[in-house]
Amino acid sequence: MVLNRSILSLGLPRYAITALTAAGYESLQDLTNVTAEELAQDLYSPLEVAEHVLAIAELCRTIPSTPRVTHAAASLVRPAHRTRTGCKGLDAVLRGGLHSGHILELAGLPGTPTEYIAMNLMERFVEDGKRLIIADCQNMIDRTFLMALTQRASNDAAMIYTTPQTLAAFMLFIEQLPDILKVSPQATLIVLSSLTSSFHILSQLSPSNRKAILLKVKQVLARLTATNHVTVVITSEMSSQTVRSAQVPAEMEDDELLEMSFSYLGPGSMFLPSGKSWRVAFMPCSPTTGFLKLLSSPLSDVESSTRGYTIHRPSLSPYEMPSTS
Repeated sequence: MVLNRSILSLGLPRYAITALTAAGYESLQDLTNVTAEELAQDLYSPLEVAEHVLAIAELCRTIPSTPRVTHAAASLVRPAHRTRTGCKGLDAVLRGGLHSGHILELAGLPGTPTEYIAMNLMERFVEDGKRLIIADCQNMIDRTFLMALTQRASNDAAMIYTTPQTLAAFMLFIEQLPDILKVSPQATLIVLSSLTSSFHILSQLSPSNRKAILLKVKQVLARLTATNHVTVVITSEMSSQTVRSAQVPAEMEDDELLEMSFSYLGPGSMFLPSGKSWRVAFMPCSPTTGFLKLLSSPLSDVESSTRGYTIHRPSLSPYEMPSTS
């Protein structure tokens, strides 16, 4: 019977299956009499996501299950456009580049060229005539690069740039983001640079306050990526002191070290909507090379093995790569 079909057979991405299962939805029957508003509340997701899920469920109720149907259903919630990052290895992990409307978190030790990847993406978006919103939490984005980027832009207001260097300033920026996008609807890329510098004080807050702050960030990012279809790039840094204090076993494999290192970066899973987020850990071997590992993604069939990377310096950047020594 069609209504007894498991939600696992609907061709939904992993994030949707996980959210539905956690909320108690197991079959098509469970989705029969629920409204989009009720489902969005149960899944803690934007209304648009709930509407997509119900549309897929309705499609599967009326059409027999076939590979073509489930593939079409999955395509409703997977963006088609991708932007190359200028980092060989990362583009392969992302299946061709950063997905439009998704969130990419890049993190690693000092010397990891995460800011250069963000700058490469900024160049590509500006070349396509898009606007940027940049929150530079630790002054890591070179001002000369920003000036050159503005000169290359096809309009006089290519970017909105701010430096929220405290948690309070960052949260004010997050609160204002929806209004900023209302007056700047052409903005399609949000860059949150060195986010961990704003989040380091979270450990000093009470669990309830910490949870409230992270939930607020998660809700805003989920809503903006779904309704405004903006793309978000986040860079995070872990200090080498953190790695040394972790007492890493000498025999630990590279991919195990990446897993462990990334766990010290903060509660990313608590402030990133799982259905739209890619988390990638980097370990540099030289200023332009190293290895990376995809630790989480919205897709269930993406390989998460460790692989090498090669980074290309942004064409507008006047400086050489930082040293990893």
